[in-house]
Amino acid sequence: MLQPALILLSVLLLTGCSKDEPTPPVKSVSRTVLVYMIADNDLGLRSLDSKDIAEMKEGMRSITGLSGDYRLIVYHAPYQSNPILKEISPDGSEKILASYTDSEAENSVSVSRMNSVISTVKEMSPTESYGLVLWSHGTGWLEDGKRMPGNDSGATTLSYGSQNGYTMTMPELARGLSGNYFDFIYFDCCLMATVEVAYELRHNAGEIVASATELPLEGMPYDKNVPCFFDQQQGMKQAAKNTYDYYLSDAASFNSCTISVINTDGLTELASATRAILATGAVPSDSYVPVPFFRKSVVPAGAYDMAHYIRALSAPQALADAWEKAFASTVTTAYATPTSYYLDMTNHNGLGTNIVTATGLISQSWGYMNLQWYKDVVSYHPILAN
Repeated sequence: MLQPALILLSVLLLTGCSKDEPTPPVKSVSRTVLVYMIADNDLGLRSLDSKDIAEMKEGMRSITGLSGDYRLIVYHAPYQSNPILKEISPDGSEKILASYTDSEAENSVSVSRMNSVISTVKEMSPTESYGLVLWSHGTGWLEDGKRMPGNDSGATTLSYGSQNGYTMTMPELARGLSGNYFDFIYFDCCLMATVEVAYELRHNAGEIVASATELPLEGMPYDKNVPCFFDQQQGMKQAAKNTYDYYLSDAASFNSCTISVINTDGLTELASATRAILATGAVPSDSYVPVPFFRKSVVPAGAYDMAHYIRALSAPQALADAWEKAFASTVTTAYATPTSYYLDMTNHNGLGTNIVTATGLISQSWGYMNLQWYKDVVSYHPILAN
């Protein structure tokens, strides 16, 4: 195995990671999509990664009628094995591009590994646009696990991934993506469609596709969605609909799904409009019952329907109107089955958030105050001044 520091050099100058592997081709294409798949956990133990990779191959074989060239590259960290970087070709075959050796200081949830993988992909596949799929566990912004040595020493909120008990925090994920822009980021994991997550990554993607609630183990239907990855018109909206339709069908093991498409260009205005309302000191009435997007057996708190909450604040009409306009330009697509893991989704509006009530900020622990959304927006609520 190559040491991590030598991986990029070997990819670009010499051979692949064994003497039998050819030099990975450098190709300029219309779009490259990277699937960052962390399956060294119970998901890999259940072979869900293998199932999804098989679907990706089927999806690549099904692509027709698209102009330009495209590449699908998968960083695959399997269960109890070292990760590999591979390409799934249009005929569904696999080609190994690089291999990685995990260590105590670096594995798939480390900022340095994510930086390295993205850099390698961009070097070998210069392209007009990039897409990113993040595959693993997710619990929104809440801290829930231990961090890799050398990762962000500030906030300790879990955002994405699980490997040997280690997790990646939301600020760490932003650092892992730092300096890179993707046309879309699709979270194939649970609980990531919160305004806190989207706002933290607003400079890294044009659109974010994610579930505000838990997503069943099957995840997205890659056989249907891979062609959408390379459709630069209605791709993400169609991908979201494909995922929703799958969970309405008999093919799904559990008819439960929420999925949203978030336009990151709208987040600055949404932050401004939300801050203006919270700065008035508005809180819901004592009888208000928020719409939870989580089960306490999975995460303790922290994700409630944002629109339902803001509309319960009795804000001045001008501020309320400005907020509605900003929200509509931010959440462009929102689907929900009638229930999600037995939670009523009647009032699902596509984006979760933590909330402030008359007793203060719900879930102010788990690193919430280190998030950029808290600093730029929620902290302006007078009830939190002290």
